[in-house]
Amino acid sequence: MPAFGIQDRVIGVVRNWARMPRDPQGDEQLAVLWATFGRNIPFQPDGTATVAATSILIDDLKTEFQNPPSRNINFTAKDIDPGDIKTVDNLVQAVSESS
Repeated sequence: MPAFGIQDRVIGVVRNWARMPRDPQGDEQLAVLWATFGRNIPFQPDGTATVAATSILIDDLKTEFQNPPSRNINFTAKDIDPGDIKTVDNLVQAVSESS
């Protein structure tokens, strides 16, 4: 079985996280994907929810990238929209820059 690159792995995580019927495109915004396909959980913490979609996404990435070739996901849910990580491509870049 061929090894998947970082981009393929991030796309797979985003697809599963947002429960999408297709792979996301690089320029698609994470918040829009969640609003369109995701569960009834706030995208970012809203003061009432005990969990937010961004936290779930970080946990999913950490789980995926425990496997070789591994990455230490060193960004947090706060870095995701409204932070600098807004699109799938931004997320791929952030994972790529994690060591």
